[in-house]
Amino acid sequence: MGTSSMYGGPGGGAPRENPLLPPDFDPNSPEQPDFNPDQDQEDQNDNDGNEEAGNPDQESEIQTTWQSAKTLMSKLSSGNAGSVTSVVSTYVKAHGGGKSASRSIPSGVRAAVRLGNFVSSVASSSFREVIESYKIDYQGKSATEILTQLIDVLAPAPITREDSVARKALIITMEQVYEMVERSEMDIMEMDANGLNFIVPCYVKAFIYERLLNDLGSRIESSNITTDRAIELETELRDYIDSKVDVVFKGRDFSGSTFTTDLVESIFNQCYTAMEIMI
Repeated sequence: MGTSSMYGGPGGGAPRENPLLPPDFDPNSPEQPDFNPDQDQEDQNDNDGNEEAGNPDQESEIQTTWQSAKTLMSKLSSGNAGSVTSVVSTYVKAHGGGKSASRSIPSGVRAAVRLGNFVSSVASSSFREVIESYKIDYQGKSATEILTQLIDVLAPAPITREDSVARKALIITMEQVYEMVERSEMDIMEMDANGLNFIVPCYVKAFIYERLLNDLGSRIESSNITTDRAIELETELRDYIDSKVDVVFKGRDFSGSTFTTDLVESIFNQCYTAMEIMI
């Protein structure tokens, strides 16, 4: 098939090289500051326009909830108390609930809109035609090189912290596409929409998980736990998020859909709300 191996080396030991990670992705970059609930509330008030500004009691409750989310993550990491369910639920509440959480991620939504419309375009034409319309150079290129160029089209080099989360989520999604191509031993240029129908849910899962780690991951790192325990906890968080997103997408058919900001925000809203409710 002419594709190159996705990873540069076996798992374990030194970090694996990943050709899908772009030059601007730096896993060792300085830690970003924790999400600021006060700033988030100010942004939300600006976005709402005609709605009344939150009263002091409401703002205090949001701040308390955010501190609760960080405290719960610390306790869960150290094994003292808490559960993945309660951490994620409190985290969503700290963002103001499902609707607010879904409206506060413009970069994530934009990437999902582009990704969804990419799949829709493949359904109405072909993978090859869509790639050509994106001016992607595919002649003689490996699957890795084609997908890396596609990432650059759908989620360009990041400027903000959220841009970086959206881009990383897209990289994770394209890794899944790559693995599917490798398992099937297919020519990536011959893929159809049926082979790509999993990638929008995959992106939503990855974005929500990576955003949570971006906001609360420092509490895991500072908990003085083993690497194995940290990996175990992150796996539990990812599996829980995946299960909630799967419920939201179950039975949904987006074939032929035009992905808009409203549609994608609605999808994120349903996913975040499912996590907030704790059922």
